[in-house]
Formats: sequence, structure tokens, C-alpha cells
Amino acid sequence: MNQITEENIKKSVLKFLRGYYKNWPRSSDIEISSDLRGAGGIVADGFLVFKEESGRNFIITFEATDYHHRDELRFKILKSLLFWDTLAMAYVSVALLFILAHVQKWLALLPHYFWWGVVLLQVLIAGFGVIWYQILRHLPRYRYIYAIEQFNQYFADDQWVAYAHDVFSGYEDPNYKELRRQCIHNGFGMLELDDELRVKLHMAPSIDDPEFQLKRRVVQFFTKNDFTQFVQKNIQNRDWWTQFVGWLNNLPLRQNLSNLLRFERPVYKQIGVILACVGAMTLVLAREFKKIPIRYVDETTYEQEMVTYMNKLYGNENLIQDILLDSADIKPYLKNIYPYIQRPSVSLDPAVAKNLRERIIVYTSDGFVHYPCQRFHSVGDQRYLVKMGVFYDADLLKRAIQRFRKLGVPVNGMWGPCFFPKNKHYILFLEDLYPNREEALQAITETKAKLSPAGIKLDILIEKI
Repeated sequence: MNQITEENIKKSVLKFLRGYYKNWPRSSDIEISSDLRGAGGIVADGFLVFKEESGRNFIITFEATDYHHRDELRFKILKSLLFWDTLAMAYVSVALLFILAHVQKWLALLPHYFWWGVVLLQVLIAGFGVIWYQILRHLPRYRYIYAIEQFNQYFADDQWVAYAHDVFSGYEDPNYKELRRQCIHNGFGMLELDDELRVKLHMAPSIDDPEFQLKRRVVQFFTKNDFTQFVQKNIQNRDWWTQFVGWLNNLPLRQNLSNLLRFERPVYKQIGVILACVGAMTLVLAREFKKIPIRYVDETTYEQEMVTYMNKLYGNENLIQDILLDSADIKPYLKNIYPYIQRPSVSLDPAVAKNLRERIIVYTSDGFVHYPCQRFHSVGDQRYLVKMGVFYDADLLKRAIQRFRKLGVPVNGMWGPCFFPKNKHYILFLEDLYPNREEALQAITETKAKLSPAGIKLDILIEKI
């Protein structure tokens, strides 16, 4: 028994298809050709064309496959496409996790442990990659059949797959099942030839989706009929970009026709997704590194620094026992205390503190004397006050007055609303009021000269009253 060859298949299928379309409504004879090549490395083993009653060319192509070329109909797993899809999905997953961590403020430590973060990022990408690989590898998307992919590269009204019966081991062959599934999915016809070259029709072409047809391009096959003119007419009606792409595709054909994977799908979309994810993670990192880092200090060291500072400001009067310094501004805030300074519980009696409100506190040789604010409302031309600081507790204000007086700086205190209604604190000020800003600045210069030997630096302000 002679083995079926591709040439035998082509002759038998051309004869079958001519009879199949014999009674099709048409206005011209059926023209047939075989062994055609088109732009982009496309090969058509058989080609038929006739004019419909409307005058439009109706195009039929088929792929003939014998036993020696059976790999054209056997599916292969597209490992490259699977790799890039897996990598893209892994990057998308990690990017989403990265954004979630940024929103939830889980990345606060990242600037301090950057390289450990890089290692963790690589581990996450690898981990998600393994997970997505297990999910994706069974999808039909990665089963590549050369004949089907070639049909998808160009436009034809009907496309047929014709093969010898010995190409598959039987109807339970996984390769046959996959070919049949893809032909049904894409609307391609299937023909099988037995030893006697008799054609068995498995399914007829049925492409019902016009959008699917429009996505495929018209390819110029090298024939001697008017199909060439038809293709050129269609190319002229397309936009400049499509014409440019067509011009590139019609450059001298350099494709290796023995490479059955030459129609493998491009991966530029996956690369674009990966770059977008890298960009998103870079933006998140930039925002994280712009944040002021958290400073972790030893409590004992911190308390010593505060004691030193308080001694410089108020003298060695154990004020640290009266003030509780809170931590930095970190959520969640404690709602029942001041964010930074908690007033001591053993402060002035509330009734005494209330009596000090709306008063001026003046230090004399006999101690502190309190005057009503109204007594100082008539100050003539002396309208400038030198503010040394503010306090929220009258005890601390008095201690500060005593400390500065010991350093030779004449200061007094007053309840802020006496002259500044919006202020709700005590003000430490130089006891004199000044008629102009120049004299006030001179007083500041003299005051800083007295404070400098004690190592005290203050932000001294001039307020107009």
C-alpha cells in the first residue's frame, strides 16, 4: 500500500472543494491554484476563488498535511508565551500587594532595611510566578498548532485543514482532539483522506463573527489571477499605518519556512505590563523614601537629653518631675492627653489658676505681684512687646521668670488674651514695652548676649500690641 503524499492530498482536496462549491451562488468560474506563498512567510497549499453574485471575491484556502509533515497539526506548548504571561501576572500581583502595603503603611521600615526589601521582593515575584504557572499552564491558550496559527494570520472566507488518516493514531489522540477543538473555536473546516484518497468531511467552515474576520489582514498571494488586483485594491483603501505595515510584510521573504513556530504570538504586551508594574512600584518607593524616617532612641538617653535641656532653660529645679514628655507624632494618638506635654497633676489649684487669668504677673523683690490686664491697656506710644516664649501652666511661667531674672534678663509674664485675644496661653516677655521696632531689636540683641554664656538659645519674637 502506497503512503499518501501531500501532492495526492492537494489534488484530491481541490477536486472535492470544486464540487463542494459548485452550486454556490456565483457569477464566475472557480479558479484554483496550489503551492502559494504570501507575505510574512504564509504558505497556502491550495487556493480557490470565485466571484459572488454581488461581484465580491469569495476566497477559499486549505492546508494539506501528510504523515511526514504531521507536526504541522500536532500542538506544542508555547513555553515562551507561558513564561512571559506568568512573569507579567506575578508582577501585577506583587505591584498590587505593594500598593496595598503602601496604603496600609506597612512599608514604614523599608527605607531602613532596603536590601532586605529587595530580597523579599524577588522572593514574592518568584512565589507568585510559581502560583500563576500552575494556574496558567493548563489553559488552551498555550497549545500552538502551526496550521491553525497560519490561518489566523490572513483573511479568507473559508479555510480548511486537510490531512491523511495516518497523521493521528485515532479519534482519541490528544492531538486530534485539540485540532478539532481549535477548528470549532475558529470556524475552520476539517477534511480527512483515507488510503483510497476518498475525502471524509468532519466539519464545514462556519465563521459567524464578522469582527474575527476584520481582525485578520488581507495577504497578497503570488498567483496569476485577478486575486492580486483584488488584494492591491483593498490595501489602497486602508490607512497609512496599515499600508506601512503591509509594505514591511512585503519585503523579501526571509522567514525560515521550516520553522513551525514562526507564527508564535508576540509578548510586547506582557513586557509593557511588567514595565508599568515596575513604574508603579518605583513611584511607591519614591513616596516612601520622601517620608521622614522614624527615629528610635533609648528611653534613658532621651530622658537625659531632656533633663539637660530643661536645666539650660530653667535651671536645676527638677522640672522634669513636673512635665511628662510624650512620644513623637505617630498614630494612633492618645485622645485623653496633650500630644506632646501633659500638665502635671500637682499644679496650681483650679480656683487659683482661674484667678490668674486675665492678669499680668510681675516679679518684684517681694515676690510675684498680679495686676489686672486693664491697667496696662493704656501704654501710650510703647506698642512693641518682645516675646521670649509661651507657657500653658502658671507654675512653669513663674519658674522661667525666676530663672531668667537670675541670669540678669528682666522678664515678666501675662495671660495671652490680655493683648492677643486668640492666644490661650501665658506669655513670657521683657518687662519693658518699646515705642518702635528698632529699640525692640536692640533689646533682643542685649538679651541674647546675656543668655549666650548659659547656652540658652531661644526664638525671640517682636509682637505689636
